[in-house]
Amino acid sequence: MGVLDLVQHACQEGKVSRLTVEHDGRTAAVFFEAGQVVHAELGDGQGAEAFFELMAWTEGAFLLEYEVTSPAQSIHRSSTGLLLEAAQRMDEGVAEREPAAEASGSLFTLGAQMEDPRRGSMNELVHSLAALEGVTGVVLVAEDGVVLADSLETDPEKEGAVAVFTAAAAGQAGASMNLGVFRKATLQVAGKTMLVLRGRDFYAGLLLGESASPAHVASRSQPILDAMAQP
Repeated sequence: MGVLDLVQHACQEGKVSRLTVEHDGRTAAVFFEAGQVVHAELGDGQGAEAFFELMAWTEGAFLLEYEVTSPAQSIHRSSTGLLLEAAQRMDEGVAEREPAAEASGSLFTLGAQMEDPRRGSMNELVHSLAALEGVTGVVLVAEDGVVLADSLETDPEKEGAVAVFTAAAAGQAGASMNLGVFRKATLQVAGKTMLVLRGRDFYAGLLLGESASPAHVASRSQPILDAMAQP
């Protein structure tokens, strides 16, 4: 079994558990609660980066134990987003290590199955939007809440959830007033302004600077999003 298989299996079970993996004299541990990865340790490292490093292992011995409580919570993002990013990193690693035939079959096959086709150009889109005047951060999030890409210093899962909630609320309000399909909305809370725009099958949440004009940023952003929607 590949490491991704093991993690996915533990998440699906939804139990409190610990997955321990040993490889080349090193030991890694991943803790699960309620179907989510809550903590990972590898050597002196912990959190998401330790988890991603473990995902690159292609051999070793593992032990899955139940009712082992996590000593900490170093991961605060959804396991779906975590696994998608792990799969993306693994695919990028395969591309860098030619020939690709050297990669482990089961591990990277699962990674390819989990790869979201929307992610291919998402990083480029993030860079394009983040370069606009007045934009301080960008998160691209699927309609189901999965973060596809971001350029944030804050928690992308949290900002992505805000973007989806804002779009859903604005869409419902617009429908009740016969305003047509949702295209954009602006949310101001706790001194922070987020402009939410609708993409082809995702939402773009743009954090704006204090002096930025949402209308101006929207007019500059929409052509970028529309260009991506072209076949």
